[in-house]
Amino acid sequence: MKKIIEKLKSLLRHKESQLPFELLFEGFREVLNSNNRALEIITEMGEKLSGEYLFDINYITGVYSELTFAVSDSLHRFDILTENKYPQLHDVFNNIDEQIKRMIYGVPPSSGEMVIFYENLTWDKYSVVGGKNSNLSELKNFLKINIPGGFAITTIAFDELIRHNNLKERIEALNTDATESQLKELQGLIINSEIPADLEIAVDKAIEKIKAESGESCFFAVRSSAEEEDSEFSFAGQFESVLNVPLNREAILEAYKRVVGSLFSEGAVSYQRQLGYEIGKLKMAAGCMLMVDALSSGVIYSANPEGDTDTLMINAAWGLGILVVEGQVDSDLYIVKKDVNPEIIDMRLGRKKSMIVSLGKGGTEKIATTDSM
Repeated sequence: MKKIIEKLKSLLRHKESQLPFELLFEGFREVLNSNNRALEIITEMGEKLSGEYLFDINYITGVYSELTFAVSDSLHRFDILTENKYPQLHDVFNNIDEQIKRMIYGVPPSSGEMVIFYENLTWDKYSVVGGKNSNLSELKNFLKINIPGGFAITTIAFDELIRHNNLKERIEALNTDATESQLKELQGLIINSEIPADLEIAVDKAIEKIKAESGESCFFAVRSSAEEEDSEFSFAGQFESVLNVPLNREAILEAYKRVVGSLFSEGAVSYQRQLGYEIGKLKMAAGCMLMVDALSSGVIYSANPEGDTDTLMINAAWGLGILVVEGQVDSDLYIVKKDVNPEIIDMRLGRKKSMIVSLGKGGTEKIATTDSM
């Protein structure tokens, strides 16, 4: 009790409260009661997910209504306690509430944008920006991890590109027996297609923003971000990434069309079939990120795919990471124990006979590594 009183005094130390201390103490207790009720509801929901209970959407909507009331009540009482010192909490609450309701009630995101910057992405836009873009935005916006600046070209742009060039019927005509030549023909049509004017304008605006923030002499990586990519299914190495793209509209959109076309490569289509996707059912978004001219790079698996969840797996090689992603280089392998102080517990050094490097005017080149490496 003494500690609680000291906390209240500390809370009010910098401003003389207009409320009697007894009312403040009662308000503090009511905040705790409301918060405890919210925690009880969350615990009950967690128990339902254990697999021992059956529940439907009616349970979810009902229990979420209770949770919303408890959190809202706690927030209201906190406002009284602090004399509205933290009004921004309401914006945070309303934003989270809106996103959860979109998911519960199946309301799609209202955005019809073809281009969205990473700092403006929220998890409810997953379906229009794809798995890779969504995960990158989570790192930036919620974990506050520094990532290269950039933007997503959405599946809305993909739909418009297909519609604008009358490719929908051609895609739908492809069946499970589509030949390599048919797929290559479709890829060629996409790569040589006309970009819709709205997409050109959106990309132009995005480029101007990047130039204002990072300068004129930047290069971009244009990467695939299909709907289910980097989710339950990795699609690792199945789609194309175009590296060291000059920062101009023509170059970025040409790279974008190559990424879209890779959705219909023979290998990618074969992989989609294995997962149960019909040709054309998967949509392609793309991520456009500032290029990092890396000395070395690779892939980190935050959960070791070989089954030991207490360790990380790292594959690394010299130069840009595309050879590692595509499995075209004998890369280094590191197994790292997850801990406050991570420890390498196993390693194997690959031969790494080649590497990909950036060229000064854009594009990349594959070269041999030196003996000193």
